[in-house]
Amino acid sequence: MARKVYYLDSLFEYRLSPHNVRIDSPLQRRNECLEKMFIPLSGPSDFVILSDHPDPLLLNHWDISGLSFGTLLLEGDLLPTEDLELVSWGELVRLSDSRLEVDSDKLQISKTINSKIYQWDLRKEDSLLRGKIITSEDNLISELEDVHSPIVLKAEYGLAGRNQIVLGQTSESW
Repeated sequence: MARKVYYLDSLFEYRLSPHNVRIDSPLQRRNECLEKMFIPLSGPSDFVILSDHPDPLLLNHWDISGLSFGTLLLEGDLLPTEDLELVSWGELVRLSDSRLEVDSDKLQISKTINSKIYQWDLRKEDSLLRGKIITSEDNLISELEDVHSPIVLKAEYGLAGRNQIVLGQTSESW
């Protein structure tokens, strides 16, 4: 039976963007907290890949509580060469030669599925909301001139409403 390798990258949508999106400290800390959720899901023979060492007090608490979990590794650490199964959030990587590496096929699929443009295209016929795809600054200015109700501007890739702009009236856009 394959041993599991747990890997969580809650920032994977930011990594999909063709623009160099700055991942600030609060986002990085949130990712570090979320990835620790995989620790209790792992079994003693599994591995959990983390971006930073967990707090020893947390690990001690789990140990005292009788929770046994897998081996904790940091990103970049070598994995054993045995039969492994990757369990990940953020379908961008695959196991290769005892390491995680970006999988170009998974990257393209994730870019398509997670694109707000693709998602809008799938549901625009059934949506009660109006939407437009803005492709240039001139196009944006033209659209803003006709704003009659609040609008939301979103980047093609994003997470949980981050980096969106809500305009309640035309004067807010200038």
